This record gives sequence, C-alpha cells and structure tokens, in this order.
Amino acid sequence: MLAVLLASALGLGTGLLGAESSHAQEDAEAWEELRSIETLLRTDVEAAVPRARELRMRTEGIGDQLLRARVFQVECSAQYRAGDNALAAIACENANAIADQLDDPALSAKVLNTRAAVAYSAGRTTDAFTDYEEASEYAVMSGDLEMISPIQSNLAVIVRNT
Repeated sequence: MLAVLLASALGLGTGLLGAESSHAQEDAEAWEELRSIETLLRTDVEAAVPRARELRMRTEGIGDQLLRARVFQVECSAQYRAGDNALAAIACENANAIADQLDDPALSAKVLNTRAAVAYSAGRTTDAFTDYEEASEYAVMSGDLEMISPIQSNLAVIVRNT
C-alpha cells in the first residue's frame, strides 16, 4: 500500500513539474511573440494589429501580469497607430490597471505615454496633458532618463497648441 501511495505521489509530482514547464514554455513563447510584434509595429502596423489582438487572447489566463500589461500596451500602440482610438483606449486602460497593481514605474510611464497619445489624437487634450504629466513623474521615478525627454516634448506641444 505504501508503495502505491509513494508511486502516486511521485507521479503527481512529475505531472506538476511537467505542467510548470509547459507554462514556462508558453510564457517564453508569448514574450518572444511580444518582441516580434514590437518590431513589426515599426514597419507594418496593419500586420501588427491582428497579431497583437491574437496574443492578447492567447495570454488571457496566464499568471505573468507583467507580460499581460505589456501585451495590452503593445495592442494599444498597434490600435492607435492603425487609427482605432476606441480600441486603443480600451487596451491602454487594461494595461494601466495592471501596471498600477504591479507598482512598476517604468511600465506605468510607458503605458501612460501611449494612453496620452491616444487621448490627444482623440481630441481629449486635458486627459492627454494629465497622462503625460503622470508619465513624466513615473519616468523620473523609474530612472529611465531616455523616456523623460520625449514625454516632456509631448507636454510642450500640448501647452503650445492650447
């Protein structure tokens, strides 16, 4: 009886390890696809949009919240660049909600910067200004000095145009 219980326990442990390995592989593949979509956004926005949407759906149930936030952020960028501000805003809101939970200043700065661009494009200047200000603060907190200058430039454009 003890041998059967021991064999069952070993089998269960092996099954759990196999499941963890499978999830790790899926996460790694999702990160790779995310990087691929980010690269594609620079050259072919129309091709990036459906891939970003598909990646969001494929990663729906994963536990890696940083990955989920980045997927939403990339989908937001893709939708925005393709001209669909409504879908971009939804993706940005989802990315921002996760970024807030993660308390990651660099991620929050990136998400808010994108969300501000979407708001400005949609004619919501006040929202854009607020998001750019907040993005600037998060960029400073994160120490990402390369991110601060473009955000500050965007703030200057809003001030100059209003």
